Amino acid sequence: MIYIEMIYYIVGILSALLTAGSVFVALRTYLFNRSMLRTQQSIELMKFYKDSVLWFGYAIEYVNEKSGMNVELSKISISENSTFTEVELNRNKIDKKNIDNIYKSKEFAKAVWEANSMYKLTLPVKVVIKNVDEKSKQVNVTYDMRSACETFMQKVVYETLNNLEYFSANFTHGTADSDTAYDSLHQTFIPLVETLYYQIAQNNKERADDYYKNTISLYKKWKKQQKKDYEKADTNYNEDIIKRDTIIK
Repeated sequence: MIYIEMIYYIVGILSALLTAGSVFVALRTYLFNRSMLRTQQSIELMKFYKDSVLWFGYAIEYVNEKSGMNVELSKISISENSTFTEVELNRNKIDKKNIDNIYKSKEFAKAVWEANSMYKLTLPVKVVIKNVDEKSKQVNVTYDMRSACETFMQKVVYETLNNLEYFSANFTHGTADSDTAYDSLHQTFIPLVETLYYQIAQNNKERADDYYKNTISLYKKWKKQQKKDYEKADTNYNEDIIKRDTIIK
């Protein structure tokens, strides 16, 4: 009788071990498949970023550079601890009137018109071209400045912000692997979000406002990682210098 009980006991233990093993294998398979799906989602999002974010980002950078907007935006201090709110924006030494004047300027409208052609934005920017001198072939171009500003902001700037938010939400909510995308995209994602800081902060007027929350969250995560990468690179560089000096001596 004792032997029979021992056999039942041993069989019970083996059954439990087999069940635990099956659960472990199933869990491991689930985690592996989930990891593969998150990696695949990251790769698909990287293509979305290239097609729906990065190209617009180049156009925005071009317009800001040509219109003089970058001079004003460079006065804004941005870090991984930034809140992207209007309160924070107002602490910076910037003149909002200057920025508004740039948006209304001929230089801004001209930059939008050029970017529209260069980056194939298909914006309905209105221009009037008049020949001034038939001999010199000099041309006088008049831009519809209000139309250029409004169209560019709606169809390019805010469209880019909305696409950035969709892109970022996939990483902040864990449906895609952030590390996979970071290596290839942080070099452009971080400066683009910083370029759009002014528009984001202008929308977040109150503490309760959470416009572009996922974009801000991913920016902070990647900005911190970039800072760590720079520090690690500096440390490795200094160590290499010390090793070389030691060998030479």
